[in-house]
Amino acid sequence: MHTTEELSDLLESEELSDQKRRTIELLIEAMNDWPEDVIFLEEFLEAVEKRTGGVIHLSNTEKVLKKITLPNEAWIGESLTSIKVHYGIINSASIKFVDQQEIGVPSEGLLHCQAIDG
Repeated sequence: MHTTEELSDLLESEELSDQKRRTIELLIEAMNDWPEDVIFLEEFLEAVEKRTGGVIHLSNTEKVLKKITLPNEAWIGESLTSIKVHYGIINSASIKFVDQQEIGVPSEGLLHCQAIDG
């Protein structure tokens, strides 16, 4: 399990590509913006999956963002916007949100986030 502090430590690695570095930064932002306290990346991803109806991908994220009511769900909107920004950075729906091997997290159950949007 990875905390935001551990993810921040990963940012100091010189071996990370700029894209992966920005992905981790966006994950940290999204975790910090989530309205409930989430300590571990895995619990954050589970919460987002519940909110988006399962797989986290661009179209699910956009659907939820369109339904958010302000001000009650503003922090959810902020958090999901960080995820949406990630998709804009990679500019390809076939790239995984996080390379689980690179950050040392087992791939099963971590993200299910290989985007399926065309």
